[in-house]
Amino acid sequence: MKSFVKKWLYTSLALSLLFALTHCNKNEEEEPDNADYLCEILSFGFYAEDNADMNLDYPGVINGTNITVALPTSINRNGLVARFEVTLDDVVNAGSTLFESKITPYN
Repeated sequence: MKSFVKKWLYTSLALSLLFALTHCNKNEEEEPDNADYLCEILSFGFYAEDNADMNLDYPGVINGTNITVALPTSINRNGLVARFEVTLDDVVNAGSTLFESKITPYN
């Protein structure tokens, strides 16, 4: 049991770090800059339909700026495709890489 908790915490920490580096931006072409605008990730998870090596869905829990997904250690984390929803006309970037829900794999 101790090993499971340790692995779960490691997975949660890794995913939190991933999304601390990932952020969403207002699509600049749609609207001028607005200082009061709030960009949010509304939902997030890893789903079997989007990932061939998974046979269960793993929805995330959003708490402020942290997203936690409890993935079993048996799931290979390389190339996972996330499914997410952001506020209208926003985009998600990790550095200069644009991420599209249900499409872009993350390594």
